[in-house]
Amino acid sequence: MVTARRIAVIIPYYQKREGLLSEALKSVFAQTSPSVACIIVVDDGSPHPATAELRNFSASERSRIILVEQKNAGVSAARNKGIDSLPPHVDLVAFLDPDDCWSPNHVSNAIAGFELGATFYFSDFRRDNSDTTRFERSRVHPDPAKKLKTGDNLYRYEGDVVFDMVRSTMIGTSTVIMQRDLIGNRRFRDDISASEDLLFWATCLFGQGEHVIFSTNCEAIYRSSDGLISSAVWGSIRNLEVIYDKLLVLHEFINFATSNSPFQDWIFAERRRLGHDFYINARHRALHLKFLSPRLLVKFIQCWLTPLQRS
Repeated sequence: MVTARRIAVIIPYYQKREGLLSEALKSVFAQTSPSVACIIVVDDGSPHPATAELRNFSASERSRIILVEQKNAGVSAARNKGIDSLPPHVDLVAFLDPDDCWSPNHVSNAIAGFELGATFYFSDFRRDNSDTTRFERSRVHPDPAKKLKTGDNLYRYEGDVVFDMVRSTMIGTSTVIMQRDLIGNRRFRDDISASEDLLFWATCLFGQGEHVIFSTNCEAIYRSSDGLISSAVWGSIRNLEVIYDKLLVLHEFINFATSNSPFQDWIFAERRRLGHDFYINARHRALHLKFLSPRLLVKFIQCWLTPLQRS
């Protein structure tokens, strides 16, 4: 018997450009599955208010939207607010960023995965300015003989999903749909603004490998935007902040790696790479007499000098 599923979609909203949220919402309303029960839009003090975008929709469409407004606190805090605002009747949670769009069969394909026992679902995606998908760049090539018999190009994940996800960043936030119970009391870290999604997936997925189902279909388009990650160009202060956040997150990832494992080896190698990248970027700014944040330098050095160990 097929179980009725009710999905809440969480959209953290902060945009300077008009129209992006409307396109994201249209892609949700265009889903072939009727399982989307509500859409929680968290307006994180956006310069372009969400209310201006919601006027474009019919009364019946707006009735499915829960608008939550807060002072600007960052994307993680906005997602956490969305989780805290989940209605009691939903059992699945989907994430969609306001500058991304879903393909029409994203939800229906995920539902097929959950009927097969999934607790976590994700799919391939691509950026609107790229001809290659994330799976192609991450070299995700499942065995065609192991494709599941139901759904559209569905596979059960095999291997260490946490290690593979951290190493290749193959999981895009806007493709994730997961069991609400899997979230529990877990929340996104709101004190970092890079790799915070990877850390959240890792805490949720640890020990869940056999219950992860994914699709090789490209079910989301990431549109070009002026977000935090896109502003982290080489030599910028934002780039140094991203490197520091990634180093900080490595100190959490060590808890998911067994001793003397490839995952642990990768973490130590990645730590060395991040240290080198921070030094090169900071040296570039110093040689060109550009501002260097003393506070960021101190935090990075303190983190670098702290041994990687399990908490």
